[in-house]
Amino acid sequence: MRSRLVFALLFAAAIGCEEGEIDLLSGTPGSAGGATCSDAGVSDCGGGFSGGAGVAGAAGTAGAAGTGVCVTNSDCTSGGRPFCDAPSGRCGECLLKSDCDSDKTCDSLTLNCAEPCSIDTDCTSGGRPYCEPQRQVCTECRSNADCSGRCLLPDGDCVDCLSDADCVEPSNPRCDTHEHHCVGG
Repeated sequence: MRSRLVFALLFAAAIGCEEGEIDLLSGTPGSAGGATCSDAGVSDCGGGFSGGAGVAGAAGTAGAAGTGVCVTNSDCTSGGRPFCDAPSGRCGECLLKSDCDSDKTCDSLTLNCAEPCSIDTDCTSGGRPYCEPQRQVCTECRSNADCSGRCLLPDGDCVDCLSDADCVEPSNPRCDTHEHHCVGG
């Protein structure tokens, strides 16, 4: 059992996840138990898919094509993310620079085509004014101070919420932690 838990934590860290997206101890389909992804030390799943391959083995079931962990490009059938990064099991807009328009590069963290940069002044289009030096792509934010809502790190995207505590409108008190928008209860 201990080896399965260690494997589950390593797998979650490798693919990343959003709070509550993978429960590492509950044993529900597509999960491996009760700890959240953030418990595994990962702040974001990214990727645009849900479901899972049952990280703890027999406890989980594979997600539907295009919505679960991918193995080949044919598993990535929706959401404008046609490429499968098999090691992480995530579908993406790109895997290589050549998958993007000539003026873009592939962000290896988000698997999205992005404006390349070395310094902030290279970021001149698309409302993404900050250069993330290690990924060498332009981002929308570096901290909450750069956003009207919250800054989703390490992606560098401004979002409405990261948790329910960020949702102050009584009509939308809950945070959809996959889409990062406040929604009705």
